[in-house]
Amino acid sequence: MSNQWHSILAALVIGLASDAAAAVFNFDTGTPSHAGNTLPINWTTDGLTASFLVVSGGCSIETIGSIGPGTVLSLFSGQFLSCAANVTVGVLDIKFSQPVSSLSFDFATTDSPPAETPSDVQLSAYFSSSLVGSATARGAFSDPDAIPHNTLPMGTLSNYSPGTPFDEIKLQIKTGGLAPGFMIDNLSVTPVPEPATAAIAGLLLLGLVPWLRRRQAQT
Repeated sequence: MSNQWHSILAALVIGLASDAAAAVFNFDTGTPSHAGNTLPINWTTDGLTASFLVVSGGCSIETIGSIGPGTVLSLFSGQFLSCAANVTVGVLDIKFSQPVSSLSFDFATTDSPPAETPSDVQLSAYFSSSLVGSATARGAFSDPDAIPHNTLPMGTLSNYSPGTPFDEIKLQIKTGGLAPGFMIDNLSVTPVPEPATAAIAGLLLLGLVPWLRRRQAQT
């Protein structure tokens, strides 16, 4: 078989093994989808289930209208997850039904007036309860002249990947932050393909090899 066909088959197998569609938890679609629900909640969307648990504090599914009149959060739409700390540090624990390789989400921190200082949101990633990586992100107030002008510090933690799969994350305001809580929306995660995907790729390869050999013999 020519090197060209080897390259094509290799690319096909790699693509099947690594090209996984992202699962997006926007809290509007999937199951359940009801504003006012409090955690714990098992939420399923795009074939992936995430268990949203509260280690401390309190979290619920909210809408802009439920946060307060005049609230503007330009990155959010529809429903989102809001977590308020009723202790020193509120912690949100999210466990996925299969390992994931990366994630992104939009966030806002509930500022603590009159000190309008954005706080860091801290993410810790785990695999089988072992810490594999962490990251922090800080939101910012939008330009006061911008339309719309966000009324809370907002930001995005994009394409977080610790270099190894993880099946659980914990989110909280970094210790020492002034914000009493945070909100997240548009949580997008990339599942690691299941072993069955690799098996299908192998069967496909075995089926293509004889066909390619016949094609070569004919030419």
